[in-house]
Amino acid sequence: MISLIVLAAGEGSRFDGIKQLANFNQQHLINFQLDKLLSLNIPVVLVLGYQADYIKSQILGSLLDKITVIENTHWQSGLASSIKSSIHYLKDKQPESSSVLFTLLDQALVTRNELIDLIEKYKQKPEQICSSFYDGHLGCPAIFPASYFDELLKLKGDQGALKIIKSVKKFQQTQIDNAEFDIDTQSQLNTYNHIYSTRSLS
Repeated sequence: MISLIVLAAGEGSRFDGIKQLANFNQQHLINFQLDKLLSLNIPVVLVLGYQADYIKSQILGSLLDKITVIENTHWQSGLASSIKSSIHYLKDKQPESSSVLFTLLDQALVTRNELIDLIEKYKQKPEQICSSFYDGHLGCPAIFPASYFDELLKLKGDQGALKIIKSVKKFQQTQIDNAEFDIDTQSQLNTYNHIYSTRSLS
């Protein structure tokens, strides 16, 4: 079973506001993303940290009922703490998880179909990591088999899972062009809202 992790614990210091609650497609970014990710019909775990209680209170009840929310109380130490929080949760509460799909909340333009492509590519060789490839490099979203869970638990600070991908000899990758666009600033939010409204992204 693939479990999907939404990494959304950071403060987003460059954003000038609570990024998780940014207005994307006329709704909170977190609700927009959860609605899309739940359509994949795999278990969704949301990792919150900064302003966790308030952000959770803004999630639509119809979405909140279908996901698991965990709080990373060490979010200020960097991305690795959220990755480790999610892996600890899976090992303890969802031991049936054979792999994990990491997604970033602020990659709003990544489509459902692109995620399906990633999952289908992974299933070809489920013993290997399957990474997105965009703008000339590897990155998130990415799927890790359970055999890499212990390696993920060794990450520190701002280290992301890319460190592990680069350390293995064999892995899979699939082109996800829209993963290039992550929301870091209000200006980018405005730009990506315009892109979303003028393109057919599904």
